[in-house]
Amino acid sequence: MAVYFFIYLFSVCFAICYSKSKENTLSLIFKTLCFVTLFLPAAIRFGIGTDFGAYYHYIDIGYYGSFEIGWVPLARFIHDHNIDIQWFFVISSFFTILIAFETLEKKYFYVTIPVFICMTYLESYNQIRQVFASTLFLVSVKNFCEGKKIKAIIWASICILFHSSAFVFIFIISISNFKWKKLSR
Repeated sequence: MAVYFFIYLFSVCFAICYSKSKENTLSLIFKTLCFVTLFLPAAIRFGIGTDFGAYYHYIDIGYYGSFEIGWVPLARFIHDHNIDIQWFFVISSFFTILIAFETLEKKYFYVTIPVFICMTYLESYNQIRQVFASTLFLVSVKNFCEGKKIKAIIWASICILFHSSAFVFIFIISISNFKWKKLSR
């Protein structure tokens, strides 16, 4: 439990420093420190999470029926090239955190990182595929907010390749186009 507390504490401190920093070099240093603080524990975990053993087993025997099509190339590459299965967790953690960091705005980083940790990061230890699809959905939301609705739908569709439950995201993006008088506030 102490490990997660320190991950939270250091990440939030680095996120605050990044958000408030005016100098580019310091901003890069604090953002990198925040990234590394979140990435390393997620990447090097071993045996943590409800699906951990199943991922190890399925990739080890070359069975991809439990994976959505977006994960198959990675799982197949790891299996076919006899790469340590731990790389599945390293790569998925890296891209989950990278996408979140690239999607979140600097001025809100100090607020969104604590929320990301509480709502998403800790879940990534148990729900790797779902969290990756949800984090990828941030790209869709960002495009939607920028008025790029077709790109938003495309990104929401890509999420389905990484977790089948992400079909709900297309529904969310689609109904977001409507002007709801009762819900507008």
